[in-house]
Amino acid sequence: MNCISYHWLNWQRNAAKSKVIEPVFNDFLSCSLPERGADWRDVEFIAVDLETTGLNPLAHEIASAGWVVIKQGVIKLNSAKHKLVKTQMGVGNSATIHHITDTETSKGETLKTVLTELIHDSTGRVPLFHNACLDLGFINNACLRHFDSQFITPFIDTLQLEKDKVLQHADIIGPGSLRLHACRSRYGLPNAPAHNALEDALATAELFLAWAAHRAGPEKLPWDEAI
Repeated sequence: MNCISYHWLNWQRNAAKSKVIEPVFNDFLSCSLPERGADWRDVEFIAVDLETTGLNPLAHEIASAGWVVIKQGVIKLNSAKHKLVKTQMGVGNSATIHHITDTETSKGETLKTVLTELIHDSTGRVPLFHNACLDLGFINNACLRHFDSQFITPFIDTLQLEKDKVLQHADIIGPGSLRLHACRSRYGLPNAPAHNALEDALATAELFLAWAAHRAGPEKLPWDEAI
């Protein structure tokens, strides 16, 4: 992240505060971003994953969300959360992928309740995603509906980190080589269950730690080099 992007992001967050009413989202926007150039071990992260009823944030819904915090380079398992979301239109054919049924989502929490808890836990932390474009599309759409602001924050996409790494050694990225399990296998990480939001969040957190350890070792690595 260059200096202009960093200051622009801060400006966007300050501008959004003027129209945000919900205290939890105002606190999120008011919290200072990590200092540019700080070592990644001195920054707190929150790995986030969603299971959705489709790929279009404007037409489909969040069915579940999972997240876990990384602090001082360690995954804090006591911070792990998995939330089912009460959908309005049902899960449809997406159940064949994530195995979440309409019966389960009918017992879930409202999207605003889950979103409020995620925003609270994300305050002061840098979100991690694997395929941020998809998850952020749903999160931004939900935040606009419930808080009148997008989820304005720096973030790290482990898929993009791996894409950049692969392209350093090859001109073509093979089919499936950027899937979460394939990225993990390049670091010797074990197979992890897929299509469960919390398990995927944990798998993403482990992948980021492996990437950082491989990239920096014991040396300093500015957190914003990963953005």
